[in-house]
Amino acid sequence: MLFFSNIVWLIEFFLFLIRGICVALADLYIMYMRVGVVWRRNRCRPPSMERQDLVMQLAPQSPYHSKVSVTDMHLHLNASFIDRQLWKSLSNNNALPSAVVTGVSYGGIGFYTALHLLLSGVNVHGVVRSDTQLRQVAHMMQVAVDRQCVLHKEWMGKIGRIMLHLCDLSDTAAVSRLADTILTDPNLRIVVCSAGPMCTPVGLSPQGLEEQFATHYVGHSLLLLRLLAHRRASNVPVRTLPPWRIVLLSSGTAATAAPNDFTTFHQWPDAAQAATFSSPFSGYNNAKMCELLFGLALSRVVRTERRLATCTVCMLHPGPTRSRALANSGLPLQKWLHGEAAALLCVSPVIAALFVVDLALSKRHEQANGHFFRMGEDQTVYHQKMIHHPETRKGFFRNSTLFPGIPGPEVALSIGNQNWLWRATIRYFVENKLIDASSFN
Repeated sequence: MLFFSNIVWLIEFFLFLIRGICVALADLYIMYMRVGVVWRRNRCRPPSMERQDLVMQLAPQSPYHSKVSVTDMHLHLNASFIDRQLWKSLSNNNALPSAVVTGVSYGGIGFYTALHLLLSGVNVHGVVRSDTQLRQVAHMMQVAVDRQCVLHKEWMGKIGRIMLHLCDLSDTAAVSRLADTILTDPNLRIVVCSAGPMCTPVGLSPQGLEEQFATHYVGHSLLLLRLLAHRRASNVPVRTLPPWRIVLLSSGTAATAAPNDFTTFHQWPDAAQAATFSSPFSGYNNAKMCELLFGLALSRVVRTERRLATCTVCMLHPGPTRSRALANSGLPLQKWLHGEAAALLCVSPVIAALFVVDLALSKRHEQANGHFFRMGEDQTVYHQKMIHHPETRKGFFRNSTLFPGIPGPEVALSIGNQNWLWRATIRYFVENKLIDASSFN
Protein backbone atom coordinates (compact mmCIF):
# COMPACT_ATOMS: atom_id res chain seq x y z
CA MET A 1 0.00 0.00 0.00
CA LEU A 2 2.84 2.39 0.88
CA PHE A 3 4.59 1.58 -2.41
CA PHE A 4 1.40 2.36 -4.35
CA SER A 5 0.97 5.65 -2.44
CA ASN A 6 4.55 6.66 -3.27
CA ILE A 7 3.98 5.94 -6.96
CA VAL A 8 0.82 8.08 -6.96
CA TRP A 9 2.70 10.88 -5.18
CA LEU A 10 5.52 10.80 -7.77
CA ILE A 11 3.03 10.93 -10.64
CA GLU A 12 1.28 13.94 -9.07
CA PHE A 13 4.64 15.61 -8.42
CA PHE A 14 5.76 15.34 -12.04
CA LEU A 15 2.34 16.44 -13.29
CA PHE A 16 2.71 19.45 -11.00
CA LEU A 17 6.12 20.23 -12.52
CA ILE A 18 4.84 19.92 -16.09
CA ARG A 19 1.79 22.04 -15.29
CA GLY A 20 3.98 24.66 -13.61
CA ILE A 21 6.22 24.88 -16.68
CA CYS A 22 3.15 25.35 -18.91
CA VAL A 23 1.86 28.14 -16.65
CA ALA A 24 5.29 29.79 -16.67
CA LEU A 25 5.48 29.67 -20.47
CA ALA A 26 2.05 31.30 -20.79
CA ASP A 27 3.11 33.90 -18.22
CA LEU A 28 6.34 34.69 -20.07
CA TYR A 29 4.36 35.21 -23.26
CA ILE A 30 2.19 37.77 -21.47
CA MET A 31 5.15 39.49 -19.82
CA TYR A 32 7.35 39.71 -22.89
CA MET A 33 4.74 40.19 -25.63
CA ARG A 34 1.81 41.99 -23.99
CA VAL A 35 2.86 43.63 -20.70
CA GLY A 36 6.61 44.22 -20.55
CA VAL A 37 6.36 47.34 -18.40
CA VAL A 38 9.01 46.30 -15.90
CA TRP A 39 11.60 44.95 -18.29
CA ARG A 40 14.83 46.78 -19.08
CA ARG A 41 13.94 47.55 -22.69
CA ASN A 42 10.90 49.60 -21.60
CA ARG A 43 12.09 51.28 -18.41
CA CYS A 44 13.85 54.28 -19.99
CA ARG A 45 10.70 55.70 -21.58
CA PRO A 46 8.57 58.39 -19.86
CA PRO A 47 5.89 56.72 -17.72
CA SER A 48 2.40 56.61 -19.18
CA MET A 49 -0.78 55.29 -17.56
CA GLU A 50 -2.27 54.82 -21.04
CA ARG A 51 0.54 52.34 -21.77
CA GLN A 52 -0.35 50.63 -18.48
CA ASP A 53 2.83 51.56 -16.65
CA LEU A 54 2.70 50.84 -12.92
CA VAL A 55 2.47 53.02 -9.81
CA MET A 56 5.79 51.58 -8.61
CA GLN A 57 8.32 50.37 -11.19
CA LEU A 58 11.96 49.38 -11.39
CA ALA A 59 14.25 52.28 -12.28
CA PRO A 60 16.46 51.85 -15.41
CA GLN A 61 19.58 51.25 -13.30
CA SER A 62 17.97 48.46 -11.24
CA PRO A 63 18.68 44.76 -11.83
CA TYR A 64 15.68 42.92 -13.21
CA HIS A 65 14.07 39.51 -13.76
CA SER A 66 14.72 36.92 -11.03
CA LYS A 67 17.87 38.49 -9.56
CA VAL A 68 16.63 41.77 -8.13
CA SER A 69 16.35 41.82 -4.32
CA VAL A 70 16.07 44.14 -1.34
CA THR A 71 19.81 44.89 -1.40
CA ASP A 72 20.13 46.05 -5.02
CA MET A 73 16.71 47.13 -6.31
CA HIS A 74 16.23 50.72 -7.41
CA LEU A 75 12.59 51.82 -7.52
CA HIS A 76 10.72 54.60 -9.28
CA LEU A 77 7.39 55.93 -7.96
CA ASN A 78 4.84 57.35 -10.39
CA ALA A 79 3.02 59.34 -7.70
CA SER A 80 0.62 60.96 -10.17
CA PHE A 81 -0.84 57.49 -10.93
CA ILE A 82 -2.06 57.00 -7.33
CA ASP A 83 -5.81 57.20 -6.67
CA ARG A 84 -6.01 59.95 -4.04
CA GLN A 85 -9.60 58.98 -3.26
CA LEU A 86 -7.96 56.45 -0.94
CA TRP A 87 -6.85 59.45 1.14
CA LYS A 88 -10.49 60.54 1.52
CA SER A 89 -12.08 60.85 5.02
CA LEU A 90 -8.92 60.05 7.01
CA SER A 91 -9.10 60.46 10.78
CA ASN A 92 -7.01 63.67 10.74
CA ASN A 93 -5.11 65.90 8.32
CA ASN A 94 -1.76 64.20 8.99
CA ALA A 95 -3.05 60.63 8.78
CA LEU A 96 -2.14 58.17 6.05
CA PRO A 97 -4.33 55.39 4.62
CA SER A 98 -3.68 51.91 5.98
CA ALA A 99 -3.33 48.52 4.33
CA VAL A 100 -3.45 44.96 5.63
CA VAL A 101 -0.97 42.61 3.94
CA THR A 102 -0.91 38.96 5.01
CA GLY A 103 2.12 36.72 4.57
CA VAL A 104 4.84 39.38 4.83
CA SER A 105 7.64 36.95 5.73
CA TYR A 106 10.97 38.07 4.29
CA GLY A 107 11.65 37.17 0.67
CA GLY A 108 8.04 36.67 -0.41
CA ILE A 109 5.54 38.67 -2.44
CA GLY A 110 3.84 39.91 0.74
CA PHE A 111 7.09 41.40 2.07
CA TYR A 112 7.75 43.40 -1.08
CA THR A 113 4.10 44.40 -1.39
CA ALA A 114 4.27 45.84 2.12
CA LEU A 115 7.55 47.59 1.28
CA HIS A 116 6.22 49.15 -1.95
CA LEU A 117 3.09 50.35 -0.10
CA LEU A 118 5.20 51.92 2.66
CA LEU A 119 7.30 53.77 0.08
CA SER A 120 4.07 54.97 -1.58
CA GLY A 121 2.93 56.64 1.64
CA VAL A 122 0.66 53.94 3.10
CA ASN A 123 0.78 52.54 6.64
CA VAL A 124 0.87 48.74 6.61
CA HIS A 125 -0.44 46.11 9.02
CA GLY A 126 1.83 43.18 8.15
CA VAL A 127 0.78 39.68 9.23
CA VAL A 128 3.35 36.95 9.98
CA ARG A 129 3.07 33.51 11.53
CA SER A 130 6.00 33.34 14.00
CA ASP A 131 8.14 35.49 16.30
CA THR A 132 11.24 34.63 14.26
CA GLN A 133 9.60 35.89 11.07
CA LEU A 134 8.39 39.02 12.86
CA ARG A 135 11.90 39.98 14.01
CA GLN A 136 13.42 39.26 10.60
CA VAL A 137 10.74 41.27 8.77
CA ALA A 138 11.12 44.24 11.13
CA HIS A 139 14.89 44.32 10.55
CA MET A 140 14.89 43.76 6.78
CA MET A 141 12.02 46.21 6.21
CA GLN A 142 13.99 48.93 7.97
CA VAL A 143 17.10 48.08 5.92
CA ALA A 144 15.09 48.28 2.69
CA VAL A 145 13.37 51.56 3.59
CA ASP A 146 16.66 53.18 4.66
CA ARG A 147 18.30 52.16 1.39
CA GLN A 148 15.50 53.61 -0.75
CA CYS A 149 15.58 56.85 1.29
CA VAL A 150 19.29 57.19 0.48
CA LEU A 151 18.49 56.72 -3.21
CA HIS A 152 15.41 59.01 -3.07
CA LYS A 153 15.90 61.93 -0.70
CA GLU A 154 12.51 63.30 -1.81
CA TRP A 155 10.76 60.34 -0.14
CA MET A 156 11.97 61.31 3.33
CA GLY A 157 9.06 62.11 5.64
CA LYS A 158 6.47 60.70 3.23
CA ILE A 159 6.90 57.00 4.02
CA GLY A 160 4.32 54.97 5.92
CA ARG A 161 5.01 52.87 9.01
CA ILE A 162 4.88 49.11 9.46
CA MET A 163 2.81 47.48 12.22
CA LEU A 164 3.47 43.75 12.53
CA HIS A 165 0.94 41.23 13.86
CA LEU A 166 1.32 37.56 14.76
CA CYS A 167 -1.44 35.35 13.36
CA ASP A 168 -1.79 31.77 12.14
CA LEU A 169 -4.29 32.26 9.32
CA SER A 170 -5.31 28.60 9.43
CA ASP A 171 -6.75 29.19 12.93
CA THR A 172 -10.16 30.89 12.81
CA ALA A 173 -9.87 32.02 16.44
CA ALA A 174 -6.57 33.79 15.71
CA VAL A 175 -8.03 35.39 12.56
CA SER A 176 -11.01 36.71 14.55
CA ARG A 177 -8.64 38.36 17.04
CA LEU A 178 -6.60 39.83 14.17
CA ALA A 179 -9.75 41.29 12.57
CA ASP A 180 -10.75 42.90 15.88
CA THR A 181 -7.30 44.51 16.10
CA ILE A 182 -7.36 45.78 12.51
CA LEU A 183 -10.83 47.27 13.01
CA THR A 184 -9.43 49.72 15.57
CA ASP A 185 -7.71 51.49 12.64
CA PRO A 186 -10.18 54.02 11.16
CA ASN A 187 -8.01 54.61 8.08
CA LEU A 188 -8.13 51.11 6.58
CA ARG A 189 -8.32 51.29 2.77
CA ILE A 190 -6.50 48.26 1.32
CA VAL A 191 -6.48 44.51 2.05
CA VAL A 192 -3.99 42.24 0.27
CA CYS A 193 -4.39 38.48 0.85
CA SER A 194 -1.05 36.89 -0.01
CA ALA A 195 -0.32 34.43 2.82
CA GLY A 196 -0.22 30.67 2.52
CA PRO A 197 2.09 27.69 2.05
CA MET A 198 2.71 26.05 -1.31
CA CYS A 199 2.46 22.28 -1.77
CA THR A 200 3.30 21.42 1.83
CA PRO A 201 2.53 17.93 3.23
CA VAL A 202 -1.14 17.38 4.06
CA GLY A 203 -1.88 18.67 7.54
CA LEU A 204 -4.83 19.93 9.57
CA SER A 205 -5.76 23.32 10.97
CA PRO A 206 -6.72 23.68 14.66
CA GLN A 207 -10.34 23.31 13.51
CA GLY A 208 -9.65 20.07 11.57
CA LEU A 209 -9.71 21.52 8.04
CA GLU A 210 -7.07 20.72 5.41
CA GLU A 211 -4.24 23.12 6.25
CA GLN A 212 -3.54 24.71 2.85
CA PHE A 213 -7.26 25.30 2.32
CA ALA A 214 -7.60 26.73 5.83
CA THR A 215 -4.67 29.14 5.39
CA HIS A 216 -5.20 30.32 1.83
CA TYR A 217 -8.97 30.37 1.86
CA VAL A 218 -10.69 30.11 5.25
CA GLY A 219 -8.42 32.59 7.04
CA HIS A 220 -8.57 35.18 4.29
CA SER A 221 -12.31 34.89 3.65
CA LEU A 222 -13.06 35.17 7.38
CA LEU A 223 -10.82 38.24 7.71
CA LEU A 224 -12.49 39.93 4.73
CA LEU A 225 -16.03 39.12 5.84
CA ARG A 226 -15.45 40.43 9.36
CA LEU A 227 -13.92 43.66 8.04
CA LEU A 228 -16.73 44.17 5.53
CA ALA A 229 -19.43 43.28 8.08
CA HIS A 230 -18.08 46.00 10.38
CA ARG A 231 -18.16 48.54 7.54
CA ARG A 232 -21.69 47.46 6.61
CA ALA A 233 -22.89 47.90 10.20
CA SER A 234 -21.18 51.25 10.81
CA ASN A 235 -23.21 54.45 11.21
CA VAL A 236 -20.95 56.53 8.96
CA PRO A 237 -22.98 58.36 6.28
CA VAL A 238 -22.82 56.51 2.98
CA ARG A 239 -21.64 59.58 1.06
CA THR A 240 -18.51 59.84 3.24
CA LEU A 241 -17.51 56.17 3.04
CA PRO A 242 -14.05 55.90 1.46
CA PRO A 243 -13.15 53.35 -1.23
CA TRP A 244 -11.57 50.05 -0.24
CA ARG A 245 -9.33 47.97 -2.49
CA ILE A 246 -9.21 44.20 -1.92
CA VAL A 247 -6.62 42.11 -3.78
CA LEU A 248 -6.54 38.30 -3.56
CA LEU A 249 -3.55 36.40 -4.92
CA SER A 250 -4.59 33.36 -6.92
CA SER A 251 -2.56 31.13 -9.24
CA GLY A 252 -2.61 29.82 -12.77
CA THR A 253 -2.32 26.28 -11.35
CA ALA A 254 -5.89 26.60 -10.07
CA ALA A 255 -6.98 25.59 -13.57
CA THR A 256 -7.08 21.90 -12.63
CA ALA A 257 -9.10 22.21 -9.41
CA ALA A 258 -12.82 21.57 -8.94
CA PRO A 259 -13.66 22.17 -5.25
CA ASN A 260 -16.22 19.91 -3.56
CA ASP A 261 -17.49 19.08 -0.07
CA PHE A 262 -14.51 16.88 0.79
CA THR A 263 -11.87 19.38 -0.34
CA THR A 264 -13.40 22.39 1.41
CA PHE A 265 -15.17 22.44 4.79
CA HIS A 266 -14.95 18.75 5.67
CA GLN A 267 -13.49 18.39 9.17
CA TRP A 268 -11.04 15.49 9.30
CA PRO A 269 -10.26 13.39 12.39
CA ASP A 270 -6.57 13.19 11.44
CA ALA A 271 -4.13 14.15 8.69
CA ALA A 272 -3.72 10.56 7.48
CA GLN A 273 -7.39 10.33 6.56
CA ALA A 274 -7.28 13.76 4.90
CA ALA A 275 -4.33 12.58 2.81
CA THR A 276 -6.51 9.89 1.23
CA PHE A 277 -8.58 12.64 -0.43
CA SER A 278 -5.89 15.27 -0.92
CA SER A 279 -2.21 15.70 -1.76
CA PRO A 280 0.21 18.62 -1.40
CA PHE A 281 -0.44 19.53 -5.04
CA SER A 282 -4.21 19.09 -5.30
CA GLY A 283 -4.57 20.82 -1.91
CA TYR A 284 -2.74 23.90 -3.16
CA ASN A 285 -4.63 24.05 -6.46
CA ASN A 286 -7.95 23.58 -4.64
CA ALA A 287 -7.20 26.39 -2.17
CA LYS A 288 -6.24 28.78 -4.96
CA MET A 289 -9.35 27.98 -7.01
CA CYS A 290 -11.49 28.59 -3.91
CA GLU A 291 -9.86 32.00 -3.48
CA LEU A 292 -10.68 32.84 -7.09
CA LEU A 293 -14.31 31.67 -6.82
CA PHE A 294 -14.78 33.52 -3.52
CA GLY A 295 -13.28 36.71 -4.94
CA LEU A 296 -15.65 36.62 -7.91
CA ALA A 297 -18.62 35.98 -5.60
CA LEU A 298 -17.57 38.70 -3.15
CA SER A 299 -17.24 41.21 -6.00
CA ARG A 300 -20.90 40.58 -6.85
CA VAL A 301 -21.90 41.08 -3.21
CA VAL A 302 -20.13 44.44 -2.78
CA ARG A 303 -21.61 45.63 -6.08
CA THR A 304 -25.15 45.21 -4.74
CA GLU A 305 -24.62 46.39 -1.14
CA ARG A 306 -25.08 50.16 -0.78
CA ARG A 307 -22.52 50.57 2.01
CA LEU A 308 -19.98 48.39 0.21
CA ALA A 309 -20.45 49.84 -3.27
CA THR A 310 -17.16 51.79 -3.14
CA CYS A 311 -15.21 48.59 -2.44
CA THR A 312 -13.52 46.69 -5.26
CA VAL A 313 -12.37 43.07 -5.27
CA CYS A 314 -9.75 41.87 -7.76
CA MET A 315 -7.88 38.60 -8.13
CA LEU A 316 -4.27 38.41 -9.32
CA HIS A 317 -2.02 35.67 -10.62
CA PRO A 318 1.38 37.33 -9.94
CA GLY A 319 3.36 35.12 -12.32
CA PRO A 320 5.97 32.42 -11.64
CA THR A 321 7.80 33.87 -8.68
CA ARG A 322 11.18 32.96 -7.24
CA SER A 323 10.16 33.31 -3.61
CA ARG A 324 10.73 31.12 -0.55
CA ALA A 325 7.28 29.47 -0.80
CA LEU A 326 8.41 26.59 -3.00
CA ALA A 327 11.73 26.25 -1.20
CA ASN A 328 9.87 25.90 2.11
CA SER A 329 7.61 23.15 0.75
CA GLY A 330 10.15 20.39 1.31
CA LEU A 331 9.66 19.01 -2.21
CA PRO A 332 12.50 17.09 -3.86
CA LEU A 333 14.69 18.51 -6.66
CA GLN A 334 15.08 21.82 -4.81
CA LYS A 335 18.34 22.51 -6.69
CA TRP A 336 16.27 22.63 -9.87
CA LEU A 337 13.04 24.07 -8.49
CA HIS A 338 14.74 26.97 -6.71
CA GLY A 339 18.03 27.15 -8.61
CA GLU A 340 19.39 29.07 -11.55
CA ALA A 341 17.72 26.82 -14.12
CA ALA A 342 14.23 27.52 -12.76
CA ALA A 343 15.10 31.22 -12.57
CA LEU A 344 14.93 31.36 -16.37
CA LEU A 345 11.14 30.99 -16.09
CA CYS A 346 10.64 33.01 -12.89
CA VAL A 347 10.55 36.62 -11.77
CA SER A 348 11.69 38.09 -8.49
CA PRO A 349 9.01 38.68 -5.83
CA VAL A 350 10.09 42.33 -6.10
CA ILE A 351 8.55 42.40 -9.58
CA ALA A 352 5.49 40.30 -8.69
CA ALA A 353 4.70 42.75 -5.87
CA LEU A 354 4.71 45.67 -8.35
CA PHE A 355 1.57 44.23 -9.96
CA VAL A 356 -0.11 43.79 -6.55
CA VAL A 357 0.59 47.40 -5.53
CA ASP A 358 -0.67 48.70 -8.86
CA LEU A 359 -4.05 47.01 -8.23
CA ALA A 360 -4.08 48.46 -4.72
CA LEU A 361 -3.25 52.07 -5.62
CA SER A 362 -3.58 52.95 -9.30
CA LYS A 363 -6.30 55.28 -10.60
CA ARG A 364 -6.46 52.98 -13.61
CA HIS A 365 -8.13 50.28 -11.47
CA GLU A 366 -10.58 52.39 -9.46
CA GLN A 367 -13.56 50.76 -11.24
CA ALA A 368 -12.05 47.28 -11.62
CA ASN A 369 -14.32 45.06 -9.53
CA GLY A 370 -14.52 41.30 -10.03
CA HIS A 371 -11.61 41.28 -12.47
CA PHE A 372 -8.89 38.65 -12.72
CA PHE A 373 -5.40 39.88 -13.62
CA ARG A 374 -2.51 37.81 -14.89
CA MET A 375 0.37 40.07 -13.88
CA GLY A 376 -0.40 43.44 -15.51
CA GLU A 377 -3.04 42.18 -17.93
CA ASP A 378 -6.75 42.28 -17.17
CA GLN A 379 -7.90 38.86 -18.32
CA THR A 380 -11.54 39.63 -17.53
CA VAL A 381 -11.56 42.40 -20.12
CA TYR A 382 -9.41 40.45 -22.56
CA HIS A 383 -11.80 37.48 -22.53
CA GLN A 384 -15.18 39.25 -22.25
CA LYS A 385 -16.97 36.72 -24.46
CA MET A 386 -16.15 33.92 -22.03
CA ILE A 387 -17.92 35.78 -19.24
CA HIS A 388 -21.18 36.34 -21.08
CA HIS A 389 -21.37 33.27 -23.32
CA PRO A 390 -20.93 29.91 -21.50
CA GLU A 391 -20.40 27.96 -24.73
CA THR A 392 -17.13 29.86 -25.35
CA ARG A 393 -15.63 28.42 -22.14
CA LYS A 394 -15.68 24.84 -23.42
CA GLY A 395 -12.74 22.94 -24.78
CA PHE A 396 -9.50 21.44 -23.52
CA PHE A 397 -7.25 24.34 -24.56
CA ARG A 398 -9.27 27.05 -22.83
CA ASN A 399 -9.32 25.04 -19.61
CA SER A 400 -5.67 24.01 -19.74
CA THR A 401 -2.67 25.70 -18.12
CA LEU A 402 -1.44 26.77 -21.56
CA PHE A 403 -4.40 29.10 -22.00
CA PRO A 404 -3.22 32.61 -21.01
CA GLY A 405 -6.53 33.58 -19.46
CA ILE A 406 -8.62 32.95 -16.38
CA PRO A 407 -7.66 29.59 -14.82
CA GLY A 408 -10.20 26.87 -15.56
CA PRO A 409 -12.95 29.10 -17.01
CA GLU A 410 -15.53 26.28 -16.88
CA VAL A 411 -15.15 26.39 -13.10
CA ALA A 412 -14.02 29.94 -12.35
CA LEU A 413 -16.68 31.66 -14.44
CA SER A 414 -19.54 29.44 -13.33
CA ILE A 415 -22.02 31.46 -11.27
CA GLY A 416 -23.30 28.16 -9.87
CA ASN A 417 -19.90 27.23 -8.44
CA GLN A 418 -19.42 30.73 -7.05
CA ASN A 419 -22.79 30.59 -5.31
CA TRP A 420 -22.18 27.08 -3.95
CA LEU A 421 -18.86 28.07 -2.37
CA TRP A 422 -20.25 31.35 -1.03
CA ARG A 423 -23.16 29.58 0.70
CA ALA A 424 -20.89 26.87 2.10
CA THR A 425 -18.51 29.51 3.46
CA ILE A 426 -21.21 31.62 5.10
CA ARG A 427 -22.86 28.50 6.56
CA TYR A 428 -19.57 27.30 8.09
CA PHE A 429 -18.79 30.68 9.65
CA VAL A 430 -22.33 31.14 11.02
CA GLU A 431 -22.48 27.60 12.46
CA ASN A 432 -19.16 28.20 14.23
CA LYS A 433 -20.27 31.65 15.47
CA LEU A 434 -17.50 33.45 13.56
CA ILE A 435 -19.82 35.93 11.84
CA ASP A 436 -23.39 37.03 12.50
CA ALA A 437 -26.04 35.31 10.42
CA SER A 438 -27.51 38.67 9.38
CA SER A 439 -24.21 40.07 8.08
CA PHE A 440 -24.39 38.46 4.64
CA ASN A 441 -27.20 36.62 2.91
